[in-house]
Amino acid sequence: MMALYCKNAAKEDSKFARRMGMLLHEMVAAYDDRVDFIRELEVVSGIAVTVKIAEFLNDALWKDDMRIH
Repeated sequence: MMALYCKNAAKEDSKFARRMGMLLHEMVAAYDDRVDFIRELEVVSGIAVTVKIAEFLNDALWKDDMRIH
């Protein structure tokens, strides 16, 4: 009985570790996207910043919606 409990706990821990790894990967990717966006805004001077921000946020919202569904 105890061996079965330990085996199930190990499976749950493994699943949790995989999910945490995926979350970390997504967070790093989101951070990199935002850093790239900020660098792009610093370089581009002829384009209105508000337009670039609106486009970026719109893209981010669509990506979030696609992940949820």
